[in-house]
Parts: sequence; C-alpha cells; structure tokens
Amino acid sequence: MGMPVRAVVRDAGAPGATASCAALQDVFAWLRWVDATFSPFDPRSEISRWGRDALALRHAHPLVREVLDRCERLRAATGGAFDIRYRPGPPDPSVPA
Repeated sequence: MGMPVRAVVRDAGAPGATASCAALQDVFAWLRWVDATFSPFDPRSEISRWGRDALALRHAHPLVREVLDRCERLRAATGGAFDIRYRPGPPDPSVPA
C-alpha cells in the first residue's frame, strides 16, 4: 500500500540490539507478505485474484480463507452492513459497507 511504518525498539538489555534488528526484519517481512497477499490494489494479490475469480478459494492461502470466512460471518451477522463486495472494484476486507 505504500503506507509508512515505523518501529521503535526499547530494549535496554540488548547488547547492540542485534536480536531486536533480527526481530524487526521478521516483522517487516511479515508486513510485506500481508500487503502482497491481501492488497485489493495489487492485481497479483490473492485477494485481487480471488475477487476477479482468477483464484479458487480452495487454492488460497489458509489465512486468506480465514479472513474471507470471517468477512462472510460478519456480513451475515450485520445483515449486510459489513460486506466486502458492497463497493465497486476489488473486494476489500479492510473497508465496511
């Protein structure tokens, strides 16, 4: 999404903060994966591919299936007030109707 993210590590016990740097690398790698997988703006993401029927749900990553299942349960529970397909364009699990 191009959204800036900043992390502040406060670890007085870490000599040289080497462990903290490795942990931050893992966190930022995970954030890049989440963006690449769930972005409704990237046509290569699983969410975008699923939204245009280019990816069958059964072939999606388990976390994608979990999020979409939760979105469907929220749509049903709210009587459609939360619906990732309400707006035109790709489905967006981050925006309610």
